[in-house]
Amino acid sequence: MHLSLDDVISPLAAGEFVTDYLGQKFLHLPGPQGRFSSLFPWPVLNEMLDTHRFVSPRLRLSQDGKTVSPDLFMKNGQLRGAELTGLLRDGATLIIDAVDEVHAPLKNFAQHLSRKLQARINVNLYAGWRTSHGFDVHWDNHDVFILQVAGKKHWKIYGQTEKYPTKNSVELGRTPPTCDPVWEGLLNDGEVLYLPRGWWHVAIPCNEPTLHLTVGVYEPTGFDILRWVSDGLPNDERIRMDVPVLRDADTQAAYVTALRDSIREAFEQPDLLRRFTQHWNDTAVARPCFSLPWSATPEVLPASDDSIINLLAPRELELRTREDGAIDIAFNGNLFTFAGAAKPLLEFLAVDLPASMGHFYQRFADQYERETLREFLIAMVKHGVIAVRESAPAPVEASRRAAS
Repeated sequence: MHLSLDDVISPLAAGEFVTDYLGQKFLHLPGPQGRFSSLFPWPVLNEMLDTHRFVSPRLRLSQDGKTVSPDLFMKNGQLRGAELTGLLRDGATLIIDAVDEVHAPLKNFAQHLSRKLQARINVNLYAGWRTSHGFDVHWDNHDVFILQVAGKKHWKIYGQTEKYPTKNSVELGRTPPTCDPVWEGLLNDGEVLYLPRGWWHVAIPCNEPTLHLTVGVYEPTGFDILRWVSDGLPNDERIRMDVPVLRDADTQAAYVTALRDSIREAFEQPDLLRRFTQHWNDTAVARPCFSLPWSATPEVLPASDDSIINLLAPRELELRTREDGAIDIAFNGNLFTFAGAAKPLLEFLAVDLPASMGHFYQRFADQYERETLREFLIAMVKHGVIAVRESAPAPVEASRRAAS
């Protein structure tokens, strides 16, 4: 089962969340115990520490607001198990950044959120055991969902002391609030906190094992629009011309006026925000997903019709119909054009994935030859729009029980 945005914000609807809370207000949502256990249970953490070679500071320890020296638990990039566990036992918090890049259920969840919120998503893991807090009272320069996977933590949430802070808001970080928290309480297994950027907070373990995921939501800001507009300005000779640093005052004043006019005209275009949003989504970078060994063979696709097709697009796949009936889709900053007859196939990719190749073939059997459908899938794999993987075999014991 794939976790969705609706699952996280239930009982709120997505529209209500976006209108009333996203980027605006703090939110605490109760939930059933075990709601997030499928995302990252303790056994997965153990296996990851056993088999992955993490480099500091991606994996780090923090205690009482201070970073623990990696030399105390890591040597030549290799974790020292006894030392690491001892530090955790003594109160350190374990942190793994971008854990969604190394665990498939989290990767799928982050990819889903990226499409729904049209934002870049990053997931960090925090595990604690004693009562020492990992970080002092602080704020983040992006929105966050806190998903309590196991155990519980005591949270204190404060309001903003500055609206819409960025990573360069250095002075803000030096002035923590002195008022009472707007919310204080336990975040239990299965519960959610949502914090817009700039909301101060601190989390304290409760002398028991606790594990939560912090889902960072990085939405575009005015800085992104400014950069995008400036990238298009070299087409204007008023921007390309040399700055008249050695000329007279009248020449310099005329230059500034021309510069201002150029920028104003760029921002007065009525479809500016629509075009920026399209650019933001079109150039979003897809997360890597491989279909080896088949994708590196001449056949490209697995032989089995049970193989699963997965969409890799980091945003909702938008189909744009040209005047001549051709269909454009943008992906990873590239534009692909298809004949109008391919529209039903593209709509299937946009709406109905994941699905098996057999289901895809059957769905369009009365409209296309099987080989045509296969060639379409091959082209999509080669362009990186989809990945096709053989379905996982049933566990040996389960197969034996089924056979008996």
